[in-house]
Amino acid sequence: MIKQAIIFLFGLAPLFTSAESYIIEIADFKCKYCLEAEKHTNILKEEAEWNNDKFIFAPIDIAMKQESDLLDESFYFATRHTHPKAELIKEILFDMNQKLSLTMNSYEEIIDWIAIYTRNPDLSKESLTAAFQEGSKNFENIAAIKKTINLVKKHNIKTTPSFILVSKKGVERVIIRPPETSIGDYINITLKAYKRMKESEN
Repeated sequence: MIKQAIIFLFGLAPLFTSAESYIIEIADFKCKYCLEAEKHTNILKEEAEWNNDKFIFAPIDIAMKQESDLLDESFYFATRHTHPKAELIKEILFDMNQKLSLTMNSYEEIIDWIAIYTRNPDLSKESLTAAFQEGSKNFENIAAIKKTINLVKKHNIKTTPSFILVSKKGVERVIIRPPETSIGDYINITLKAYKRMKESEN
């Protein structure tokens, strides 16, 4: 039997526009449950898209970083499923950040630096640009991800994955996974909560 989800209702969410509703996934790359959730979240993304709403994937370990570390972390996040040499990209970015202490000011600078630094045909500027453009469709811009940090702190969210639903009326629903509930069931619980929220907007 699926346990009842723990759903908290809160007031106005001024960080997001009232023109749309949002499904926000709070995740952590080191969390095994978050990796499992990736297999199931398409149903949430498709439902949000069908309603002309937004699905925001907010990796906390990225969003909590300083701006100087944010670009290379999010670049790897964007390309980790879209570039065949993603693990090599990760190693290069680590060297850039830790060993060489380089600070990049844009994604374009990162792409240029990787292509020139490696001179690897598999890491050409064209392939990196294409992979990043495709991968970055999977998450909202970094500013939107950073906004969720305020929600995480506000609601004292300590478990991942967790979901925050924000309605057009500005009501926030924080959905916490009940103990011993499978990830698949948890996603379905979140989907039902989102559908109820949409009904309440009408």
